[in-house]
Amino acid sequence: MWKNDSVIRNKAFVLGYRIAALVIITTGLMDIVGVFAGNVNWYIFFAYTIQSNVLVWLMFVVLIAKTATAPRHSEVAAAGQFGFYPVASFAVSIAILITMLIFWAILAPMSWAGGGLLTFSNLAVHLVCPLLMLGDRIMFYGGGVMRKREVLSIAVFPYIYIAQSFALGLTRAVYFEPLRIEAYYIYPFLDFDAHGYWVFLYIALLTVFFLGIGYLWWWFIEKKVTANRK
Repeated sequence: MWKNDSVIRNKAFVLGYRIAALVIITTGLMDIVGVFAGNVNWYIFFAYTIQSNVLVWLMFVVLIAKTATAPRHSEVAAAGQFGFYPVASFAVSIAILITMLIFWAILAPMSWAGGGLLTFSNLAVHLVCPLLMLGDRIMFYGGGVMRKREVLSIAVFPYIYIAQSFALGLTRAVYFEPLRIEAYYIYPFLDFDAHGYWVFLYIALLTVFFLGIGYLWWWFIEKKVTANRK
């Protein structure tokens, strides 16, 4: 598919893509947290959606720095030359893919009547940012860069988020009323106050879901779509 495509081998294209992605993601995040409205809601940064977007933002900052400092002759190098930190990129890609899937498959259908889904900020955070990260992964990373066991890396960020959620909830550190949530937990399935030890079953099921998505991507995209790109 990409074997003879010189565009993805070109340093200027890769760098331009990543800079454009960073600008779009930055603008979307600033909009959704209220910077442009002059009323920043810092509580929104506790949401998995926003944190996964910030993770993508940080990934693009690193990728831009690495791409910018890559040798000029890399524009004629083999495809995959610009696939820096493949395991971290994979973990971030799956984290933001989950954000997109859960929002559009579960949350969006429940919110159509209320409107607001097609705003710039919403589309930037829940659609454009995920697609930009996934596009980077598909275009600039060669096949065979991930070993099967490295797929488990996708569990790191979700489990850090779960630990954060319990730390805040159990200590009653943050009450999420500013987000119109009458609880110490943003997400009901992590609400230990409401569900007790059942939340660990939910976490186990989510772990299976995350790993399932990760291994499907690894098998069908990493090993198939980019198989000819080294």
